[in-house]
Amino acid sequence: MRKAFIFLLFNCCVAMHVSAKIDRFNLKTAMDNGLVKIKAAAMGKGYHMMRLQVQNTTGKAMQVTIDPGLIFKPADTSYQDLVIPGGDVFVLTGKNEQTLELNSFCGKSYASSPREALQYEFNRQGDSGFVKVLTFIQKHRLYDDLGQSAVWAMTNNHSLDGVFDPERAAVSQQLLALLAEVKHVPLPDYYKKYAITNIPGQPAFVPKVLKMYAQFEWRQETPKVMTLAIYNQAGEMIQPVAENQEFAKGGNRVTVEFEAENVKAGKYYIRLVDGQAVVKEQVVVVD
Repeated sequence: MRKAFIFLLFNCCVAMHVSAKIDRFNLKTAMDNGLVKIKAAAMGKGYHMMRLQVQNTTGKAMQVTIDPGLIFKPADTSYQDLVIPGGDVFVLTGKNEQTLELNSFCGKSYASSPREALQYEFNRQGDSGFVKVLTFIQKHRLYDDLGQSAVWAMTNNHSLDGVFDPERAAVSQQLLALLAEVKHVPLPDYYKKYAITNIPGQPAFVPKVLKMYAQFEWRQETPKVMTLAIYNQAGEMIQPVAENQEFAKGGNRVTVEFEAENVKAGKYYIRLVDGQAVVKEQVVVVD
């Protein structure tokens, strides 16, 4: 029993020693130094998924971490770039190869979503601000329209007002604060929802506002029955929010959702009305 215990302890120590000795690299460093070769292709499904094949050229075991903000360009440039949020970790032993299925984002909002098996090659890594944004996206697993909108704010200079999900208001506000910091722009006063698709061959971004969100706040000295609604430039009510409703004394806050998909482009007005008098007004613009 003692010999068996010593043998087991010896094997554990050897395994720990080998594990401690494994080299660790970021993917970009490994590529830059010729330690790995890669092949990349679009999967044509899911949320802009990429298939990445990584081959170890050294014969030595290594642990590889995928850097945030790696940008890949397509063989056919009518299709969008793909951006990797990073954070994935894998091990290559000997001269073996790993095939990974990675979340990715569209890097060109005006270009077509990739078809299956479209080949890609590594282009560059985004700047430090872009890396910060993608690290946040990876940490919070925002592999959806919210993360995609944030990426376009960096790669295509989209307005920050398109980066919002009312179901995840808190994390949206954190993401917006980070974007405002790295882009040196103010936070938006209201938010817009646009159509986004990942249908192969179709543009990912449709520049038509579907819905708008605004926080409308005010204070009043006494309870009052008033109307909160959205009006066009002719002064016509086009969408009620709260008609002839009593609002309490003190501070009031209402989240206004404006169904804007079928209205004309232009200015609209969120108005709080007491009889014929406009108590407060906020202007929103539909693209």
